[in-house]
Amino acid sequence: MALLYGEGEKAFIRLQEILKEINDMTLFAWQSAPSESQKYRGILARSASEFANAGDIVPSPDHRFNEEFVMTNRGLRLNAVPRKGPTENHILNLKCQLRENPGQNIGIFLIYHGGNGYARDKPYEFAIDKRSKWVVSEADGWRIKSIYISKNITQQFSVSIDAIRHNAIRLRHGFDSIVINALPTSLYDAENMLFLVGGLSSYCAIFYMDSKVLDRTLWIVCARNENSVPWVSFLEPGLWEDIRSSFHHQSSLLKLPEKEMLIAPSEMASISIALEERDENEPVYCVDIHYEEEEEFD
Repeated sequence: MALLYGEGEKAFIRLQEILKEINDMTLFAWQSAPSESQKYRGILARSASEFANAGDIVPSPDHRFNEEFVMTNRGLRLNAVPRKGPTENHILNLKCQLRENPGQNIGIFLIYHGGNGYARDKPYEFAIDKRSKWVVSEADGWRIKSIYISKNITQQFSVSIDAIRHNAIRLRHGFDSIVINALPTSLYDAENMLFLVGGLSSYCAIFYMDSKVLDRTLWIVCARNENSVPWVSFLEPGLWEDIRSSFHHQSSLLKLPEKEMLIAPSEMASISIALEERDENEPVYCVDIHYEEEEEFD
């Protein structure tokens, strides 16, 4: 066995990789000890003891229709609809249930860490769906996407996940559109409307959406240059066309004109950004759109 799989923790992870030849997501229904110091984990358990509470967990009646998943060099890849969790996390439906409670779906919590990658959040706990809210409907079809969940992460990487959320950009008020696109896409947590800047001293992000209130497309730029205070403004679509080709070169984007040179879409809306504290005293920059109609009703 040692020659085939290695020893200890590595052996157990290798064994799980082999078992994934069956389309059964109960393989990921494990729980760490509540006393474990590492906040985030990968998708695979590290020992058989982490399945101690999984004896009554069974796959859904017919898992032939489960999404295909495969292990890659970036982690476990699968098509899924990550549901918004209770905090800034997500919920992944494992398509399994308790033997004595077949109507109760079991899932796990995930945390987004950029690059379309996730890690397991609250590895000591399951997410429970008692009312079948996780069932993917036809209306959810546009939300299904390919995601990657890290296979196994170190304590150092776990700590870095919180670091990239430091001074994040939150789209808070006035973003009435269901679909909001952001560039670079790899840094945008769509479910939480959060742009992860990762402690970068300089960055430039572009958000665009079809506003129901103004009945037009809004383009928004949020930028920070060399540890300065971030600024935000509406962006003229014509100006965006000029910089589209160089968007992936952040150094070019940082040469954008100052905010007073960027023209607002109309006099019916204004935009602002403010630094606020969120849970665990973590600072976040909140972006709000203010519509003229709101002021009339104050």
